[in-house]
Amino acid sequence: MAQCTAYIQAIRANELSLERKSHNPNAPNAIVDHLRASKLARTALHIGPITCISTVSQLLSYPETISTGGQSNLTDYSCIGTAILESIGTSTGGTDTNPPTYQPNLGRLREQYDALPETPPILLDSTNDNTPAPRVRRVILRVRPDPVPYTTLPDSFGQYRIYPSKPRTIPDSGCELKDLCDISGTLETTATSPSPPLSSIIAPCPNVSAFQLQHWHWNEGNKKSQNSRKSLVHDVITQADFVPSDISNIDWCRLDDSLASFSMDTTTSVKSTTIPLVIPPRTPAAAANYKSNPGKNIFSIPATWCQMLLSAVRLAFSKNNQRFFHYEPYEAYYCDPKTSKSYRVFGEAYESQRMLNAHREVQNIQLDEPCKLPRCVAALMFFSDATQLALFGKAKAWPIRVTFGNLSKYERCKPNSENHYELGFIPSLPDDIQDQIRKLEGACVIPKSLLTHLHRELFHEIWKNILDDEFLHAWCHGINAFSRRLRTLGFNIFEALTVDFLHEVELGVWKSVFQHILRILESVGSKSVAAFNERFRLIPSFGDGTIRPFTEDVSDMTRPAARNYEDILQCIIPALEGLLPPSIEQQVLTLLFVLAHWHGLAKLRRHSTATVHALRQATTRLGHKLREFHQYTSELEIYETTREHTAREQRIRKKARLRAALATETEALDSTPNISRQGRRRKYFNLETVKFHALMDYPDSIEYVGTTDSTSTQTRDLAGFKQPTIISTKPCPTAHPMLASEELPPQNAGRLPYRIALSQKNQILLPAWLDTHRSDPAVNDFLPRLKAHLLARIEGSNYEEEVVRSTSELVKIQFQHDRIYAHQKLQIHYTTYNVRRSQDSISPDTSKRFILVPSDVATGSDMGANRFWYARVLGIYHANVSYNGSRPKRMDFLWVRWLARMTNVPGGWDTCRLDQVGYFPDSEQHHAFDFVDPADVIRAAHLIPRFFSCQTADYLESVDSLATDNRLVGDWKYYYVSRFVDRDMLMRFTGMAIGHMTHGYVPELTTGLSDEVLSAGYEYTDDLGSEEHNLDQEIHVTVGDEDQIEGCDEDESDGVASEAPDELEAYISDDDEMIENLDEDVSW
Repeated sequence: MAQCTAYIQAIRANELSLERKSHNPNAPNAIVDHLRASKLARTALHIGPITCISTVSQLLSYPETISTGGQSNLTDYSCIGTAILESIGTSTGGTDTNPPTYQPNLGRLREQYDALPETPPILLDSTNDNTPAPRVRRVILRVRPDPVPYTTLPDSFGQYRIYPSKPRTIPDSGCELKDLCDISGTLETTATSPSPPLSSIIAPCPNVSAFQLQHWHWNEGNKKSQNSRKSLVHDVITQADFVPSDISNIDWCRLDDSLASFSMDTTTSVKSTTIPLVIPPRTPAAAANYKSNPGKNIFSIPATWCQMLLSAVRLAFSKNNQRFFHYEPYEAYYCDPKTSKSYRVFGEAYESQRMLNAHREVQNIQLDEPCKLPRCVAALMFFSDATQLALFGKAKAWPIRVTFGNLSKYERCKPNSENHYELGFIPSLPDDIQDQIRKLEGACVIPKSLLTHLHRELFHEIWKNILDDEFLHAWCHGINAFSRRLRTLGFNIFEALTVDFLHEVELGVWKSVFQHILRILESVGSKSVAAFNERFRLIPSFGDGTIRPFTEDVSDMTRPAARNYEDILQCIIPALEGLLPPSIEQQVLTLLFVLAHWHGLAKLRRHSTATVHALRQATTRLGHKLREFHQYTSELEIYETTREHTAREQRIRKKARLRAALATETEALDSTPNISRQGRRRKYFNLETVKFHALMDYPDSIEYVGTTDSTSTQTRDLAGFKQPTIISTKPCPTAHPMLASEELPPQNAGRLPYRIALSQKNQILLPAWLDTHRSDPAVNDFLPRLKAHLLARIEGSNYEEEVVRSTSELVKIQFQHDRIYAHQKLQIHYTTYNVRRSQDSISPDTSKRFILVPSDVATGSDMGANRFWYARVLGIYHANVSYNGSRPKRMDFLWVRWLARMTNVPGGWDTCRLDQVGYFPDSEQHHAFDFVDPADVIRAAHLIPRFFSCQTADYLESVDSLATDNRLVGDWKYYYVSRFVDRDMLMRFTGMAIGHMTHGYVPELTTGLSDEVLSAGYEYTDDLGSEEHNLDQEIHVTVGDEDQIEGCDEDESDGVASEAPDELEAYISDDDEMIENLDEDVSW
């Protein structure tokens, strides 16, 4: 009854608004009457809000043209659907908030288990704002009231946003599916700035004809040839856009001079400066000398260029892709369909609390002059690190780059993105600086500490030029917005420094743990190290570079990168089993499981308050395991590896040679430590480093500034690798190649659940193929099983059920020409945990041949390995199938070999062990082989052999079977399920992913709001307070339920009062006399 009342009230509430908006009052009333009497309203009253969401969503986006006196007016009926949605989301009595129960229907997996990502809803009209105005008897209005939060409608995943105020635009509401796809191999355009105008491309040439001639002149070299003459005729003179009269009066010498000094981007400002370095004195005599001769100890580094920081800000805010550039931050939320609780979501920089706080501070800045321009925050993200340019020599570069957190990280983190701006380069110390120091102080050898000091000073001098006076003025006054000087800048450098996952974890904590494990292996014996390396070479690759093949010895890699250490961590548990000392093996494996779990959670690209809480717990658990690792390994005699011992001896010899330059040879030999070449130092696991203590900062950093991939230094490392622009295959014959270098239009990849080639080249004649493999146990009952599988799909039943089909039923399935057609690759498209579209490739003849399918879609069993079945794909086929004499229709199917879960060795989060699966033995071959609809495949699976169990030939009668792992030795007994192979796979086992389920639940839009958001807006009170008021500070106004505040100048955008005196409140009363008696100085 309460639900019925809510719907009726919602419909009646919209009658008045529709009558006020529409020119034809009868039309909205007719719609309301229709809704009141329709099946939609009656059904919604009985089954709750979940079922009617799709229908209401259609109503929200369905405008209808109504004829009013010969004119067609487009009437938006979204307010009706909005009211219904609001009543569903905010009602508390009698509302069923449980998610819908899925029915068993494995043939329709994509409708239940996987859904396409959605863009945010468009900005609703102010009259249809889904943030209801509060109905109160008393309200305290401030002169500058806090903005009313604006809440968007939730999508089918339960995601919605809360803006501090009604946004002027929602940029990514105009995105398409291709913008949400992370599918490699498709020609997707990068969301870079729009194409520059023609005048900017050909500048400083005055016209296209001059540009073409100049391009030919400077690119053909000094010596002309017949080909040069031919190029002049065909590429310049005969072009349709070449006009000889345009170049008749051009001063070519002056144009060449302009070209030599011309900057391709006229919007940037680059300056070349000389960097002064002050050489500190090392002796009292030198200090006195420098004091008497000022400037003598200053070393200048000339021709150091840097770009003005504000020019990069202006360029980023004036030329950007509006679909991904956010000017207004917001709080992102996700409503769990099972618990009906809302969780704060963290991902982008403009979703972080840090940017919300900065946005609030910017809105509250006082201005000297009136300014109605919108205010926004430029989220500057700096990257700087030295980079070695070659594997040989000392050539290196130290760039300083900046990007903007206003841009989506999925665009600015692309290697070929043009959203990273180079501010300058930090040069190396010149070699002659040491000569200058020797001339000043007469020392033979320059201490390393002095050079380190000069490096540090050089770094700060470069930054001093970047943070110039113009930037400091903009910091205090703003850019075209602020004019009142702030008393202090209020800048905290420690808040600007974010966590560095790449160097602190992958090249820090994990590298230290891995190196100590290698010491343990080497202390056990050389055979353990050799077996460890061999196992890694047998680990299959996965994905498009997710897990790369381990081609060289893992224990002795040459210049390993952070990605190599990440791959090792994700695959080390199966490779290490059985090689460590029995006294510590189980403890080390537990540590590696906990560390891999923490690594996956910390690298999530989209967090919620639930996952951040899980990360906090994992951090505590990891800290305990690391301290335990230090304790029990300290009891063992562990020594440095051979590689570490050799490197240490080389360092000792190098120090001895340096000492020999300052002393005699005898003194140098005496000062050399007496260390035997065969002796190795005992090593302990060291916890006393800052990188271990930085692990506790990651949960707070994710909540404050965003996820780790947004601030990772890996973005800076990849920014220098520019991929070549794809030239159009059919350029315009009149266009210059430089003007026609546009990328090909992207393919609409990812919309379909999977992709198999249309080719029918690899045809298989079924009678002949079955006769050839009649002795293969994998081919037994191949044809009856295939027909039963296809028949179940045609009938719409569950093909996984063990249903015995009669011969009369199977004979209805006929294959055109008795042929099926094989394919080499299957591409699975799926929605990731962070609501992006991605792709996995399956190929039966490679290591990427295992798939993941749901085991119990009907009941949605507990999170973990029990939710999935695993299978090896033996073949990818399609056939032209005729059912009961009908016209043949193409049907795709996979021939698979199932793997069963090992229940006697359970894995999971509680046991800190990976799940194990294995093939069915000969006695259960009727369960071992089957067929699967490609649409039912969730994604590819990464199965790593359990090397400790070796291989066997007992599963199949014939080792030469088509289904064996290796026709020489047979099958692996067991496989480990790698749940840490990537973040999406990790979230499928944790069950806290937003994008892994679809539902129709609409959350309560006020659930889960932060205290700051809830406290924003008007202040409400039931107490009338004292009758004595200070008019210099506030004016009290009391209104009735239906009264409106008069005398307020309302802003059209959000309806809040504006242009009121500072720090002034109003108290409005039903009594008109109180308003008339107010002092005139406070009228507004």
